Amino acid sequence: RAELKWPNDVVVIAAACGGSEGPRKIGGILSHTVGRDGVILGIGLNVAMRSEDLPVPQASSVLLEGGDPDRAGLLVALMGALATRIAQWRDADPVLLDDYRRACSSIGRFVDIDLPDGHRVSGVVAGVDDDGHLLVSDGEATARITSGDVIHATI
Repeated sequence: RAELKWPNDVVVIAAACGGSEGPRKIGGILSHTVGRDGVILGIGLNVAMRSEDLPVPQASSVLLEGGDPDRAGLLVALMGALATRIAQWRDADPVLLDDYRRACSSIGRFVDIDLPDGHRVSGVVAGVDDDGHLLVSDGEATARITSGDVIHATI
């Protein structure tokens, strides 16, 4: 089962380690706006990597998770799903954000967020707003996070 870790990581409970070490990153998506109406997407997916090939211990691959490392089949499925999501985005379909919120494992978790300016924000993720920003509450105030490295606390 794949989940999303805000803002752009795809994580799984690693079968390769019996699920005992928590979620492992299997892929991610980066986006960059170009002009007024353009977006460049970069999508990475660890497909057939073996344990010794992984870039960091917190990573996994389709192969290690027991999936079929058929690159062509994965690409066709990915492009079909992406076309559906792009159509939802263009149509401002609220289901797109609802689906993201349901799949986002960051919501409800205590997190530390390393911000690009070097500061750190800690608290419980209260949700994701309609613009895709992370809402983090420290018990007194809620911060609206636009970018940063999210670390899920293990308790």
